[in-house]
Amino acid sequence: MPDSNKKPISLLVFDRKNDHRDTKRRHGKKRWVQLNVRHPGTRIAFQPPIGMDVAVWISVISTLIAARGGLIFAANVLAAIFSWAVPVLNQVLGGPLVRFPDPQLLLDLVTKGGLDLWAYKSEYAKALATVLQAMAQACPAFSAFSGIDMERDIISQGKSCVIEIPTMNPPWIRLLLIDILIAQILYGRIHRHQKMDRTDVIIFLDEADADLSVIASDAAYADMYSILAQLLRMGREYGIMVVVGVGVLGNISRFVSSSFQDLFIFNVSGGEQSAEAQRILQLPPGAEQLCKSLKPGQCLFLENQGAWPHAVWAQVDYLAPDRSPEPVEYDTLPSIVPSRPLGEMPALQEALKQKVDEYNRRKLERYQAKSRTLGKHAARLHRTAVAHPWVPVARLWEMAGTVPSPAAQKTAQRQLEDLGFDKFDLLRAGRRNSLLIEPTEAGCRAESQEPPRHRGRGDNPHCHMAHWVVWQGERRGYKTAIEWTVPGTSHAADVAHFHDGLVDLFEIVSTCESNLLSHLEACFSAKEVASVTIVAATKSELKGIQKDLESQPALAPYLDRVFYVPAESILKELWP
Repeated sequence: MPDSNKKPISLLVFDRKNDHRDTKRRHGKKRWVQLNVRHPGTRIAFQPPIGMDVAVWISVISTLIAARGGLIFAANVLAAIFSWAVPVLNQVLGGPLVRFPDPQLLLDLVTKGGLDLWAYKSEYAKALATVLQAMAQACPAFSAFSGIDMERDIISQGKSCVIEIPTMNPPWIRLLLIDILIAQILYGRIHRHQKMDRTDVIIFLDEADADLSVIASDAAYADMYSILAQLLRMGREYGIMVVVGVGVLGNISRFVSSSFQDLFIFNVSGGEQSAEAQRILQLPPGAEQLCKSLKPGQCLFLENQGAWPHAVWAQVDYLAPDRSPEPVEYDTLPSIVPSRPLGEMPALQEALKQKVDEYNRRKLERYQAKSRTLGKHAARLHRTAVAHPWVPVARLWEMAGTVPSPAAQKTAQRQLEDLGFDKFDLLRAGRRNSLLIEPTEAGCRAESQEPPRHRGRGDNPHCHMAHWVVWQGERRGYKTAIEWTVPGTSHAADVAHFHDGLVDLFEIVSTCESNLLSHLEACFSAKEVASVTIVAATKSELKGIQKDLESQPALAPYLDRVFYVPAESILKELWP
């Protein structure tokens, strides 16, 4: 690094309204770099700053992304992905640079590797995938394995930089982008022990109300300290000054507002704003009215630890923002390494496949170890349920051999539920209850089996009844299908029986029937549909459904082709 005393101060301006488009033209191309997050030459990657340990930076960058995306609980998931992907990616690409995956590659690793590969709770990985998808689609500046390093590309060369960040949505993407660039500078200097006795970097954040608000700066972080709050508290020791401009004084985070060295308040309007200005500057009663009459460039100035203990009136030079329509020549930094999709990196795909295979092998071993703790009755029931899905529990006991006592059956059910191998539901079919069992993914893995491919929609009872209807049709000699899409619509009927060029459709009612009318209208819109049968657990449910449907005028032309069948009659036909 060059001696900071021999180079000019670097100014870094985050421009949200394109007010500084003429800066490079006005102050010289050699001194200033002009960037725009929408320009292909601007790429901001997740790589660590020079001199910082990669493992430490992974924790930092994971926390930044998770906090700004509103998923602070997913920081550990993201850190796990980075910890695996970074060494593999750099081994694949080679070269001296440290490359970090971009949002699209991270998204590919999460989705193609499997959600439970990275997280104990797959819901965490699914939520993280949503955030990564938003980043990949909303900000092309993130599509790089190695991007701008402010210290290396700008500050160490004695240059200054304007970064245009207009209209970035969702807004947290803008906050994340600023966080990353500030973290590069601050943490890089901390880990390089780069303390200074003078300021050599000034960061400008204009229109920064949202960036400094309580929600953006405090609540998003577990320790209540955003990167900007840390910069304001520690930056002076590392030669960094921050200048921020806000329009609403009262929304600034207390961790941020308590860290300013100098305060400038320009013209404000409204009693609430004037009162806030009086509080911040500690003005005597009535003096806050002066804030409403300040002309452009005039301000009230308070310097902490300065010669004057009170606020003073000051005049600063006023420079109007650039209004010219002339096109801007944006710069491209040579250190950028563009990203590549997972499909173009066979070596990374192979490494991911090996990780998935190893994970599945260990998971299977754990499941099989758990299965050895099952009692003999539970083991028999589970093994039979995996081999014969969608069969009621009473029939499974008969298929498994000797039927144990009711107490032993309850013990077996409790063991399987506690281990997470099976889910049970009680279906009221006719005059008796029918206990249903559905092996979980873990339970199927324990038996070295894949979960059923054609599960269908809905809950456990819904899927059971759908498969019973399928078996009933097959027993009668029909071809059948689950989730058959009605021609000319996007509606998928629960079950279809095909015969003589026509199709009989079946709609299963398990929990919700509010959209049943729209389903029936979609079914009868196709000429191939001969009839639609409503299947529900009990006759009383069917009577209520029939009464409601017969009162619908839109269904009147089709009522003679609508039939109602209770689950009990299907069970009796399958298991007499």
